[in-house]
Amino acid sequence: MFARSLKTGLAALVLTLSAVPAFAFADGTAQPARTEHVREGKSKAQFPMPADQFKAHVEARITKSREKIVAKMAEKKVDQEKQDKVLAKFDEGTKEIMAEVDKVSANGTVTKEGAQQVREVSQRVRHHHKGGKGKEHNKNVTTKS
Repeated sequence: MFARSLKTGLAALVLTLSAVPAFAFADGTAQPARTEHVREGKSKAQFPMPADQFKAHVEARITKSREKIVAKMAEKKVDQEKQDKVLAKFDEGTKEIMAEVDKVSANGTVTKEGAQQVREVSQRVRHHHKGGKGKEHNKNVTTKS
């Protein structure tokens, strides 16, 4: 007796749960768009983009990164000589990035491909110190036999 009532209860539960999604949007309203999770002011960049807007965005990111580096070094109480070396290296990388920005924005607009070129330069400049870690490094390293 108990098994029969358990089977009946489970069958009713399965039918109920399978019917709920079918009736959820039966009134004709569409499901919410997948982009609604994007916060106000944080939408993705639209390309082609005006060159001055792209340059301002890149400069803002560089400024933010520099501020974070300075704050972290102050927190860790890094000596001034070491801070100067780190910031000089950061400025060298910034020059390379801005040179690429100038190159891709020469005609007044920046395409998605141009932005990708800037991103590649930025990653190459920024991640030079991470060459010895991670899966990508291990793929490129030849093992000694």
